[in-house]
Amino acid sequence: MTFTFEICGRYSFSSLLRTSLLQAGWTERAPEEWKAGGDPPSYSDRPLERCDSPFSRVTIGDYTRMVSFPVIRSTIDGIYFLSDKWLLARALLHKPYVPPCFIYYNGRWLGDHPPPLPDTCTGPVWFLKEPCKERAEGITLLRHPAEALQRIAPLGEGHDLDGDRNDDGGDDGGDGSSATTNIRFIVQQEVPRPALYHDPTSGHLRKYDLRLPVLMIFTQNRSLVTYVSTKGIVRLASQPYDPHTLAGDVHFTNFSYHKSLNPEYKDMSIFQPGGWPSYTKIFENIKGTLDDVMRTQFTNLNKGRQQGFTLLGFDFLVDQDQGVWLLEANHSPSMFSAHPEAHEVMASCVSQMVPCALAPLCSPSEGDALPPPG
Repeated sequence: MTFTFEICGRYSFSSLLRTSLLQAGWTERAPEEWKAGGDPPSYSDRPLERCDSPFSRVTIGDYTRMVSFPVIRSTIDGIYFLSDKWLLARALLHKPYVPPCFIYYNGRWLGDHPPPLPDTCTGPVWFLKEPCKERAEGITLLRHPAEALQRIAPLGEGHDLDGDRNDDGGDDGGDGSSATTNIRFIVQQEVPRPALYHDPTSGHLRKYDLRLPVLMIFTQNRSLVTYVSTKGIVRLASQPYDPHTLAGDVHFTNFSYHKSLNPEYKDMSIFQPGGWPSYTKIFENIKGTLDDVMRTQFTNLNKGRQQGFTLLGFDFLVDQDQGVWLLEANHSPSMFSAHPEAHEVMASCVSQMVPCALAPLCSPSEGDALPPPG
């Protein structure tokens, strides 16, 4: 059986703190294995390996009982810093793999303001996103980012849409919440020169995105190991690409959206080695992007020192130079889809979550003796 997951990165609070201190000009007194190369040991090219764990196990007959039980899925502390579209976009604002965007919160723009609306709107498509809505239901297509104000204004009544703070003097949305209101939007530009999928049946070129499952394993000492699936789901727009239209069936790649328009819609494919043009370059760019995301958001994750794992689906668009652009991260990524391609990818991932996640959390470290049965 081909192993679906490939290790993406390993992070610890101490190693990231060390990097930050060195960048700030501190003098290093490092462990021996760091002195020669000047950098912490790299885990990105190692084979799949067990993550050290303080858990022990007790063997009783043919069964194994864990002394402590891992916390699973979305209950990992701080995971919403990845799965909340607004918080993720704000944290990664101006990153080279995030499309240009403006962030709105409760009557104010955080950071840059959209430029004034011109007399004639031409150029790229913009997406106005309500981050709490799913399946493209909260997305409006625009010709200019300033048009977003016309959509937001009714919701922001009583707020200063161009002011420096909320009328109630509230916070700046650092945790994505407010005591009185929670009006959050992302205004995001379309990816420049998107790569297009050639439909072999019709010959049309259609927009697509990639959804790759990412397994995250957390330990009580605040370390994190991430694995990214070598297979992904290719989701397609239902109509040929046309940059001059604002039609959702041209620009949206969400499968559920197209299914709602046409219950017979079934178009989907698999991103996998040997079956996709420029797979290696695209996959390496995805790994590099995920590594930077994890390093950026690491200090927000698992502050409660829980031990367990979660599986997220990260969505990417690809441009014509095989560059990747991060869109969002999702809980339960295509886990309930009956589509054969989605089922193949997710079933392969789920079947291998046990050796990747549970075994490292339950197994003792090398040389540890198992406690006597009891």
